Amino acid sequence: EEYENKYKEFADTHWSFNKWVNDYAIFANTDINGPLYQVHLTMTDSDGNFFYPWDDSHHIEFDIYGSLQRTNNTDGNEWFHDEYIDKCGLSMDTFEVCNTNYFAEAIVTKDHHLYEGLGKYDLFFAGWDDSVTEGYVLASGNTENAFSPNKRLYQYELRAKANKKSDYAENALTLIFANHAISMFDAFISNLIKNKDVNFNYYSQPIYNNSSTLKLEGINFSILW
Repeated sequence: EEYENKYKEFADTHWSFNKWVNDYAIFANTDINGPLYQVHLTMTDSDGNFFYPWDDSHHIEFDIYGSLQRTNNTDGNEWFHDEYIDKCGLSMDTFEVCNTNYFAEAIVTKDHHLYEGLGKYDLFFAGWDDSVTEGYVLASGNTENAFSPNKRLYQYELRAKANKKSDYAENALTLIFANHAISMFDAFISNLIKNKDVNFNYYSQPIYNNSSTLKLEGINFSILW
């Protein structure tokens, strides 16, 4: 929880919904000589079409002026699409900053999906405070993703460390339950063979996965008689 709070605090400081809205159209620029053209390519579909928030399956939920809205229109609600076109339509044509404070009052739903998406999906890249000034592309396998120093620190340092600690905690909890299970089984077997002339032996062996985390996946019991 401590490490989780650290990456959330970092995101709350360096990513904002209002900047995301205002700067989004900057990355729609198709000028191949532009400084952010490579970042632009990470935000296009297989046909080379730039995708705006309402075109994507991932979304942000937010409360604004007393109503709950979302940034995509997969549920049939085109409120964000219509308001964005109304307030930022010119910036979509000029690839410039949308100078509106209309969305500054939005109260974003800060759930697990949001904090995961900020580091995972290029859709949310424009909201990082250094996305325009220091944005670049980082290749990972067969894919390329948009990064900035702050986004990379968030995803590969803070969130990665929190996820690693979470794995440790999960493994520790699993071992505790496994220890209780073994103790119960031992008591059961001891009671079963008590005062009986039985040649009876058993042993147990933990089963781990093959990854570096050595995550416990089960226990193998063997009984000999």
